[in-house]
Amino acid sequence: MKIRNLVIATALFAGILATRSGFAQEERRTDLGHPVPCPHPAKLVINGHNPATVIGSEIPATTAAAVAGSVFNQTQINKDFGYTFTFPVCPKECCLWTTGYLTVTFKALQGGPKDSSSSANDFASIWVNGAVVVPSQSIWGGAVATGATKTTTFAIPGSFLAHGHATLIVEDDTAVVSAVLTLEGCCLCAK
Repeated sequence: MKIRNLVIATALFAGILATRSGFAQEERRTDLGHPVPCPHPAKLVINGHNPATVIGSEIPATTAAAVAGSVFNQTQINKDFGYTFTFPVCPKECCLWTTGYLTVTFKALQGGPKDSSSSANDFASIWVNGAVVVPSQSIWGGAVATGATKTTTFAIPGSFLAHGHATLIVEDDTAVVSAVLTLEGCCLCAK
């Protein structure tokens, strides 16, 4: 009987300890899980413009050749588009870009049904330092009429913004009317 009571008491005590330590751990995780506001937020907005500049080392060589001579709001079909945004790696000594948003307005140069050899089958991608950051995504997602426009925003993770370049690539029957890169960051010092 004494052994049985000892076993029950030990089990109850272990359960109480486990419960109490679980509460303590949850409290710590909750305290650490709260986001700390940035003391000095930073923001930079860059508008793409003509002449469109592409840094060839940022993208595959075959793609660099295909986008040579790109211009915003082009009218020629079967012509890929490329543009490299260049920005300061850190706007200040104690800062870091945390996220980027590339907002692009597209225009269909050649309408057609889904999967046809027209604007309907065109894709866009974003490259940083020779690696694809936003994989090829369908611009239109189906049939499209000639002259149709669409604005899309692509998110670029902060981990890819420490290089100072981001390159937009767009397939050949779609014009890029405009492209705006918005960078958001955080500075720990006010300098």
